[in-house]
Amino acid sequence: MKIQTEKVTLESAGTVDASLATLFYLPQIANASLPAAATCEGAVAYDTTNNKIVFSNGTAWETVTSA
Repeated sequence: MKIQTEKVTLESAGTVDASLATLFYLPQIANASLPAAATCEGAVAYDTTNNKIVFSNGTAWETVTSA
């Protein structure tokens, strides 16, 4: 099976071919509008208030940082 769109091809072997022009945009939401972390464990978003990527650990929204 092969799934193909204008910019992405997904082969049955699991390989993905994507053009460099293909981007993935996280949902963008202001910090005060983030839903309760307990209701969306595992969710990832871009916090437009602090210009940071955040994720819900099921208890709180945590900022993604580099090591």
